[in-house]
Amino acid sequence: MASTFNNVKDIDASHDNLSYRIKVRVIKIWTLSTAEQKFQKPMLELVVMDNQGDRIQCSIRNPHRRLFEADLTEGKIYTISNFSVAQNDLKYKATNHVSRIYFKRDTQLRVVQDPLFLTHIFCFVPNEVILNHTNAQSHLIDVIGLLTAKGDIIEFTKNGKKSIYIVIELDDLRGNGTIRCTLWEEFATKLVKHMEETPTLEYILIIQFAKFNLFKGSSRIDSEFLCVK
Repeated sequence: MASTFNNVKDIDASHDNLSYRIKVRVIKIWTLSTAEQKFQKPMLELVVMDNQGDRIQCSIRNPHRRLFEADLTEGKIYTISNFSVAQNDLKYKATNHVSRIYFKRDTQLRVVQDPLFLTHIFCFVPNEVILNHTNAQSHLIDVIGLLTAKGDIIEFTKNGKKSIYIVIELDDLRGNGTIRCTLWEEFATKLVKHMEETPTLEYILIIQFAKFNLFKGSSRIDSEFLCVK
């Protein structure tokens, strides 16, 4: 008898009497520190995706991090059960799901193999929506577009730390204009290196987990966190 899994979209913090079991691919792992945790190991954060393409953010608090961190790898598929669910009320959200997952000490995590499980499912946001967006604290988004302009890499120092970025423009070819995107650190150097090593007339970029940013009254996106394909 085939195992039954819940769809990510059906996870709901308001139904606290339900138990969920999901089968998901880990598509992003990062750490998050808060002011209260400044002397502790930061929380481990994940974004996972089911085979329908729906995403949800998972958090592993510091006391439980050592139980799961070594077993988690971006790109692998897992079954996860016996976790808690809370409202997704973060100031900055990795997904637009109304709920989020917290691992517990006895959360069950098991890596599985499934060649039919999709590797990438994107939900691209049109330029028109980005240009009219007014909430910089919204969830992270996927963007695709034709590279129409590229600036030079800019280096600067802030609080003694050196950083670099590059500003590019993308056109989604829907006739709604171009958007500006700032690529930070290794994403800036990776793009420049790719263009130098693979010259062509046109470049199509996919930016996953881009962040809305309001700059001087206009909406744009940043990719300081994330992944450029």
